[in-house]
Amino acid sequence: NLVQLTTYLSVLARYGGVQGWKDVFSEIRRSKSEGVQHSEVLLGALLDAAAERRELNMVELVRSELSHVTPNQIVYCSLAKALLLCDQFSGVLTLREEMVQQGMQPWCKNCSLEVQALLFLLH
Repeated sequence: NLVQLTTYLSVLARYGGVQGWKDVFSEIRRSKSEGVQHSEVLLGALLDAAAERRELNMVELVRSELSHVTPNQIVYCSLAKALLLCDQFSGVLTLREEMVQQGMQPWCKNCSLEVQALLFLLH
């Protein structure tokens, strides 16, 4: 089921190292080919895992592999956090416009992360 798959992939990403990430992307491709509808929960969890390890390349790969998943405000918070932790401050500043284009209103947390990015850029 989707909850088990999300948990499994999240654990692999957090603790499996390079091979764990390879297995994550392989499983995403396999399950997608079988018609599994991945969720924004998985997208957010994998972005958080990449953020914790400061792996910008994994942030980008997660976004690419799960580009079929429509992000919600929580995912945008995870993405902003990942970009902040990977020292990609200007990337955080583009997220609000992306959210607005998708018809979403930024949350207070999104704005807070944007202010953090601005402070880092001004420092």
